[in-house]
Formats: sequence, structure tokens, C-alpha cells
Amino acid sequence: GGYGRYSGDILYNGIKGRVLNTNKIIEDIQNLINSNNKPDFVLMQAMGKSYEIDRLKQFKEESGLKFINYTLDDRFAYYLKTPKNEKYNYGIHGIQTLIDFSLVSNPEVTEWHLKEDIPAVYFPMASSLDIYFPIKCEKKYDVGFIGHKYGYREELVNALIKAGINVETRGSGWPSGIIKFEDNNIFFNECRIVLGIGTIGHCKDFYNQKLRDFEATLSGSVYVTHNNKDLKELFVENEELILCNNIDEYISSIKEILGDEVRLINISQRAHKRSSKDHTYELRFHELFKLLGIIDTTKDDSYSAIL
Repeated sequence: GGYGRYSGDILYNGIKGRVLNTNKIIEDIQNLINSNNKPDFVLMQAMGKSYEIDRLKQFKEESGLKFINYTLDDRFAYYLKTPKNEKYNYGIHGIQTLIDFSLVSNPEVTEWHLKEDIPAVYFPMASSLDIYFPIKCEKKYDVGFIGHKYGYREELVNALIKAGINVETRGSGWPSGIIKFEDNNIFFNECRIVLGIGTIGHCKDFYNQKLRDFEATLSGSVYVTHNNKDLKELFVENEELILCNNIDEYISSIKEILGDEVRLINISQRAHKRSSKDHTYELRFHELFKLLGIIDTTKDDSYSAIL
């Protein structure tokens, strides 16, 4: 009924989160089976610490189910620090013995799965036009950022402000506080530039895809983010988004774009066109369902392949 699930190793009224998660998923699927609506596939976004793996494996075997895992943030969360007494790693690797198929969000991780005999396909992040899209509104801010305040994010934002750039932030820890999810698209449209930060945690040179990469571009914003090589395979650099290696490049790129209204509009339009054409979850799952044989591939359709 709410966002997310219980944290696996935390106690809730004396019961570990992974137990509650496992109870919930088994109950929901069993109810479907009992009502003659047994699922063809169970799609999850989980790691080893999310569930009681052995219990789910037994339920899967008894029910004849197929499990697909969408491994977001897999570049850094494939293995996670795990207590020695735990049977399964807390990271994505810990759930591998349960999974029949993996959707991998960082391309090189596909090979990691295949080496362990887990079928896998590159499945980049995306977003939806039902949520993010261009709207006509006043541009209130030169640069906007949505995300928690910590580590390198604070350093970058402070550097931009010190360089004379008007930056508006939303999220835990920032002066304006948390923004409601349903207001994200409006905020992006109120910004001339949306700031992306592609680093993980407190790192400055370790990048990962972000949902923001696709949310901001779908909204028709000019998006400036870190030079994650994966984005160069999904967008045309300098035409559909701007990639930066360091703070100095962020400052110079943002100032240059803010001083060129024609270029700002062109990038905005191209960003939206690219993401709406190639980077929606409707497209991703259409291709996935074709791959799984749920959609008849002999019939013509208007989607282009990304998988």
C-alpha cells in the first residue's frame, strides 16, 4: 500500500523485514493462483537481503513459477557487505539462485549474470510519458535539482552557486525540503536546466544510470549530468544532453547554455524527442514481452527494438 518494502535485516515488532516481505509476496501470489489467475512471470526488483531466499525457492518450485529480477544499480550492488553468518549475499548476487531471468541496468553486468548461467539482457532504465512531459509554464529557475543532500551533491551545488548560477534544489536536507512526487514534472519544466549527478554515494568517479536521466529528458528539460559512458549509447551527446567530467565543466557548460537561448530550446526539444521515442517503460516492456513470447512477433508494430 505504500512505496517500497520492508528493509530486509531490520526488525519490525520483532520480525525481520525479509520475513514480512516473503509473507507478503507468497500471500499475494497464492491469492492469484487460488482465483485461477496464476501469473506467467513474477517480476521483482530485489536483492539477497530482500527476502527469505530458501522459502521463496520452495514456494516457486511447488507453484511452478518463473521469476524475473530487474537489477537496478547492479554495477555497485551486485555484491554487498554481508554478515558472515548469512547464507546469501545481501546484494543482487544473493538472489540469483531464485531467478530464471535478469533484466540488467548496466551493460557489463550482463556478462556477470551469464557467467553464472543466469539468462540476462541489458534493460536500461527509462520513464513514462504519463508522468514526465513538457508543459507550458514560467521558467522560474536557471538550474534545478531533485535528490537528497549529501556528499558530492552538496559540493557540486555549492560550487555552482559560488560561480553565480541560480540553483534551486528539492529533497531531504536542502532548504526547500522534499518535493511531492507528483510535482516533479512541474518543477523540471520550471527549470531552464535540470542538474544530473551520476555518481554513487560519496564517490566522485563511479557512475551509474539514474532514473533522473530519463525523467528529466522526457520532461523536455535541458539535462546536464556526469560523463557516464553508458548515456552516450542512449543519447547524442551535446545535442540531446550535456555530459561533464568535473565541476569546472559543469560550470562552463551551464553558463554557456544559459547564454544561448536558441541552443537551450534545441537541446530541450531533441531530449524530449529522443526519450519519448526510445526510452519509455512502455517501449521497454513491449520489447520484453516480445522476447518472452507474450506478444506475437509475427505481427507488425510501431516499436523499435532497444533490447
